[in-house]
Amino acid sequence: MLRNGGILRIELAWATLCAGDLAFLVALLLVSFESGGAVAAGLLAVARSLPAVFVAPVAGLFASRSHPARLLRVVHAGRTLTAVALTIWIAIGGPFAGLLVLVVIAGLVGSLARPLTLAALPSFARDPGELVAGNVVMSTGEGIGSFLGPLVAGVAVAVSGPTAAAAIATATLAVGAIAVLTLRVGGDVAAEVAAQERSAGSARPASFAATFRAAVVAGPAALRRAPGAAAVTAGFNAQFMVRSIMTTLAVVASFELLSLGEAGVGLLGAAFGLGSLLGALGGTGLAGRSKLGPWFAVALSLWGLPYAVMGGFPVVIVAVTAFLVSGAANGILDVAGFTLLQRSVPTAARVPVLGFLEATLGLSGAIGGVLAPILVGTFGNREALAITGALLPVLALVTWPLIKRVDDEAMIPDDELRLMRGIPLFAPLPMTALERIAGALTPTAHAAGETIFREGDQGDRYYIIATGEVEVMHGDREINRLGAGEGIGEIALLNSVPRTATVTALTATDGYELCAPDFLAAIAGPTSMAAATLVANERLERSAASAQ
Repeated sequence: MLRNGGILRIELAWATLCAGDLAFLVALLLVSFESGGAVAAGLLAVARSLPAVFVAPVAGLFASRSHPARLLRVVHAGRTLTAVALTIWIAIGGPFAGLLVLVVIAGLVGSLARPLTLAALPSFARDPGELVAGNVVMSTGEGIGSFLGPLVAGVAVAVSGPTAAAAIATATLAVGAIAVLTLRVGGDVAAEVAAQERSAGSARPASFAATFRAAVVAGPAALRRAPGAAAVTAGFNAQFMVRSIMTTLAVVASFELLSLGEAGVGLLGAAFGLGSLLGALGGTGLAGRSKLGPWFAVALSLWGLPYAVMGGFPVVIVAVTAFLVSGAANGILDVAGFTLLQRSVPTAARVPVLGFLEATLGLSGAIGGVLAPILVGTFGNREALAITGALLPVLALVTWPLIKRVDDEAMIPDDELRLMRGIPLFAPLPMTALERIAGALTPTAHAAGETIFREGDQGDRYYIIATGEVEVMHGDREINRLGAGEGIGEIALLNSVPRTATVTALTATDGYELCAPDFLAAIAGPTSMAAATLVANERLERSAASAQ
């Protein structure tokens, strides 16, 4: 069970955004159709989706100015304000051109929501399991919101018209905005947010033009350095293209292969939605898995393979099962894939990478929309289903050598993460802070009998024991013995005093060193500082007692 209040507030904002956005779509489609028929509805679709192609790739431009957790407040507040304007416009019957302008503005703001949400989660998660749980909640909330939003809007339209549906959607979006506006970025998370913002500020190019160029290329450049993450991104794009193709093929199959008519389209959509919700809930089982790459590859295959089977056996029970299985695979794919991207991409590159993904998904969806009628016209209905369903299993097979290694690209290897998490000083820190520490660690080894610290020397580093045992001596008295998973050296660093004890390796010892500035920056948060001070005081008391 996820109990992280920060993550839950972010997830609530995302779920309400999905629900409110799709509820608004119901109202907007009706108004558009009344204004200009199918052409106007098509223009609305373009106005909703096109902004992401241009804005999402430069999401890093905004992230270079502030932390994603703070930017989410601006995004959700802006989305709510545009919803208010749209509701008023619908209520007064404003011209359709003005409606399109407001929709474009809403799209410009809203296209940043997903990359910023996914980039903010690691700052609040304490370990990979909690990050997976956060992604499960996000996927589940998106499924529930995507189901309830249109349903409630449909009822409101039937009872009172489009204005009522728009008003309900606006209220829903406001709930999400309030959730992130009241988000407490406190304690060690606040210290980490401040550290990331200082880091972004110090690395910021001199001119806006240079910043813009850097933001555009940051996502692709980071993916070139992480082949596994690039393979996951390619998998998401292929899945989105197939999903776009299946949007058309589902209608074709319902009318021409299954003889179900309009009711069949709803039945297949409901089967997919139910499967997606079940898959997201089943994704909770991934929290204890150390390897998510294989799960991503399997889910990618199962996303498409059922449609190939449906092409061979176009009967109702097979079709419903195919959409159910594909939906379940969708939930697992999202949880595994987004977690892999969050863990294998550095903090500074997360927003650019996720923004690049958001933009390319829009292009992939457009390509799928063009391919669907071409496949049907060239090969026929059943053959189009078979070809479409085979695309993802083939891609999973081709990219398997990269996907199976994506877990190894994690910014914090599991062994180092468990080691740092077991030390009281580092235990309260979010994953992004541990990532920063892991990047600053220097592996070191000491032979039995070798001195690690000497009493009276200047303190310049903190030492973490990975394997072996050390002896702590104050004068000629042994005051402690420490082993794997323990750290030492904080007294001199916290109090700016010489070493108070000599530390010698009793056995061959492997570990990691963290220099003084990086150590002090890591524990800048109040909780970690309190833990470090407590450990230091206990060791000073033990040293004083041994001297008596």
